[in-house]
This record gives sequence, C-alpha cells and structure tokens, in this order.
Amino acid sequence: MDYLSIVTKDQIDKLLTKAQSDQRKRAIIPLTKDEYTGPQVAVSLILPGSYVRIHKHPKGAEQWFGLQGRILVPTYDDEGNLLDCRVVAGLESALSGTQWNYAVPQGRFHGAFALHPYALTMHVSPGPHVFAEDKVDAPFAPKEGYNNGIIENSALDYNNARRADLESYAAALQGYNSHAIQTAAIGQ
Repeated sequence: MDYLSIVTKDQIDKLLTKAQSDQRKRAIIPLTKDEYTGPQVAVSLILPGSYVRIHKHPKGAEQWFGLQGRILVPTYDDEGNLLDCRVVAGLESALSGTQWNYAVPQGRFHGAFALHPYALTMHVSPGPHVFAEDKVDAPFAPKEGYNNGIIENSALDYNNARRADLESYAAALQGYNSHAIQTAAIGQ
C-alpha cells in the first residue's frame, strides 16, 4: 500500500508541537494522497481554544475515531440549530463504555472542540479529495480569522454563543459537567 503512511509516536509528538505553535491550534497528518479514490484518512490533533468553522461534507459521511484525549462534536441543521452533541474519547476510554467513534451524517453541519489537554483523532471521509468540493462552510458561522495568533472577536463571540447550546446537552453527556464543556469549548 504505497498510498498509506505509517504514524509513529515521533510523528504524533511533532504533530503536538506543530499544533502548539500554530495560530489555529491544530495540525493534521494526511494518511492518503488526494488523488486516491478510496476513503480519505487523516490524523488530527486539536488543542482547546481552536475554532473549527462549522461545515458539512456533501459527498458523504465523515467518521471520527478518538485516539487520545476527548473531542466534542456538535451537529447543526441548516439554520444553525443544535441537533446533537457527542463526546468522542480515546481508545482507552472505550473499555469504560465511553463513545470512541462517531459518524457525522452526509450533509450535516458539524464542528469540533477539544475537551482534554488535546484531542488526537482519526477521521475518514469519501475520496478522492477535491478541496473545493469536499467541504461547505456554514453560512451562519463566522470565517476563521486570526490577528497576531489570536482568534478574532467574531469567532470568539460565536464560540461563546454556542456555549449556551452546548450547556443544554452537557447534562446528557455521561461523566461531564456543563462547566467542563463550557470551559473546553471556548478554550478558557
């Protein structure tokens, strides 16, 4: 399989270092080449405080697998109303019954918030990767904007507004209280 990369501990350490120095507070390792027509696979590391603009994938579902840490994956309808909110945890949590994977349905708007010191995930989506066709940003969510490495106010305000939505689901998320999710979602 010449299209698949091997991910080592050294690469994960470098991914963490890259995310820590990146203004977006995240980094990715693609495991398949863009032109590969099968599933696209990547490993992502997301730090708390990262703003991932809400988006959807029109070509198919996106499957998230938790490797380490925890990530909150909220989904929204086309008007921006919260539909669902899942915590995806690392494999070590699967033994205790915590959800370690989640399939975001095709065409469903979704975002991602790191809940632990970082969230290391693998995600799989339909191939081939054609950037202009793979992702549609939500018109109700502000663009990713940074000023000297700080998320611009529109994105921070939006994350703060989403916090109220996430709090309503927090009680249903086993093992989490609303303060923990609120704090992680806005990166405080």
